Amino acid sequence: MKALSDDLKQAASENRAAIQQDIERVKKQIKAVQEQAKVRLDQAKAEAETRIKALQDQAKAATGQAKARIERRIADAQADFDMRSKKLSQAWTLTKEALAA
Repeated sequence: MKALSDDLKQAASENRAAIQQDIERVKKQIKAVQEQAKVRLDQAKAEAETRIKALQDQAKAATGQAKARIERRIADAQADFDMRSKKLSQAWTLTKEALAA
């Protein structure tokens, strides 16, 4: 994106339109990636909440080792969501920064 902006500053007038079109195309692509990251984040959150709720319901009825095993699965599901959420949030932030440049 920055390279295209630099090219635009140095380009002759006949090339400016083509470079401007390239910039707009790249912005659209970045915006699409940003939207995909947001959708994936929302989807991951919904899946994690559903999985955790189901495991919590199972844990209520379980006892002893079974309950401990389910509680570990709950912790694993939460950790998995946290990791995925962090990565998708980073992707969203990077695309936001790219659009701002």
